[in-house]
Amino acid sequence: TSTLRSWERRLAYPQPRRTPGNHRVYELDEVEALRDALRETQNISSAVEVARQRGRGPASPARLLAAFDLFDETAADLELEQSLAVRSVERTVAEVLLPALEMADRRPSGEAELEHACRWATGWLHGARRLAAGATRTEGTLLLDTGSPLGVEAVHTQALELFLRRAGLRVL
Repeated sequence: TSTLRSWERRLAYPQPRRTPGNHRVYELDEVEALRDALRETQNISSAVEVARQRGRGPASPARLLAAFDLFDETAADLELEQSLAVRSVERTVAEVLLPALEMADRRPSGEAELEHACRWATGWLHGARRLAAGATRTEGTLLLDTGSPLGVEAVHTQALELFLRRAGLRVL
């Protein structure tokens, strides 16, 4: 709280509202926008400028990865929900979900976080597939998966199946 008060005095951001008892109440969106911008810029003055200009902004692979690293499924759900507000399902998967998993996979450590992220992504994609409309085209496609272990490649296969189903194809 002292850091936020200091930034408020020096940089006029974030701007809290006041309670009847004159206590500060910071808006969560402003604090999150500032935190995310600070993580990106590593400089508070630049972070304040970025946060003022864009707010928290749309969901990003980096924020989804941060949720995975904290094993925070609620935060991961929120990131994809926010992305779906401005992107299609296909773009959300291609621009947020899969890049976050690939970033997690490239790190030398964090096997537990990667496994958790892949399990969460599998569940999310399964739910999205269940919501996809039935096949509307006569063409179909056959996806062969030899029971690959849970990992980024398996999630890519599941994403492909979702995209094909949403395009109206029968998928076996």
